[in-house]
Amino acid sequence: YKRNPDKVKLYRERGKDYRKKWAEENPQKITATQKRYSMKPETKKYRKEWHIENKERRDVAWRERAWKQKLLCFTYYSAGDVKCKCCEESEIKFLGIAHLDGGGAKQRKELGGGGGKVYRWIIKNNFPPGFQVLCHNCNQAKGSFGICPHQLKK
Repeated sequence: YKRNPDKVKLYRERGKDYRKKWAEENPQKITATQKRYSMKPETKKYRKEWHIENKERRDVAWRERAWKQKLLCFTYYSAGDVKCKCCEESEIKFLGIAHLDGGGAKQRKELGGGGGKVYRWIIKNNFPPGFQVLCHNCNQAKGSFGICPHQLKK
């Protein structure tokens, strides 16, 4: 059995309209319920404890997910052999994704931040060309001097 997405959307919109209309007609009921619930000390204590417990779980899950996304990008752009394209550094903590033709600052500004947002953007856009895996030292040197000192030695 498949639901018709158009009908589901229509029912949701009708429900929103109904709830909105009811809320406009009964503001005192909403306010009274909110006050009654929020004034209970056990509610406040439960909320605080729940928030702390779940924050720790969310943080761990977030770090794991971010790490997997990072590894996925590294694996794709280094053709399975995860290492710096310039100096062949293989310690993953030292590696990052670099733009081939610069423009990283512009993209981070567009995305509203770097790091995980860039990795998520890359995955969401099916690994577009124009990226490579470099260690942070080589990427910094390339950005500052136009070429990495490792390339001068070669």
